[in-house]
Amino acid sequence: MATKPNRHNAKRVLLVDDHPVLRKGLVRLIDSNHEFLVCGEASTAHDAMALIRKLGPDLVIVDIGLPGTSGIELTKRFAQNFQNCRC
Repeated sequence: MATKPNRHNAKRVLLVDDHPVLRKGLVRLIDSNHEFLVCGEASTAHDAMALIRKLGPDLVIVDIGLPGTSGIELTKRFAQNFQNCRC
């Protein structure tokens, strides 16, 4: 009998992309790997900053072509403010 994977130790991932269909596809793909668990989704840099403060993810996957503040600028902000999180 196979044992259930322990999702308790999974790395928590925040997805940041302005395309909802792409986000949903990534959620399914990432959640199918039991080493990772999507803990949140954001479509803007502003929403992403709020979620990283609230959720404290281990990893953030960012679209570089976000409207307004680019994903590159957002990644720079993450790196400055959240050293324990990987982008």
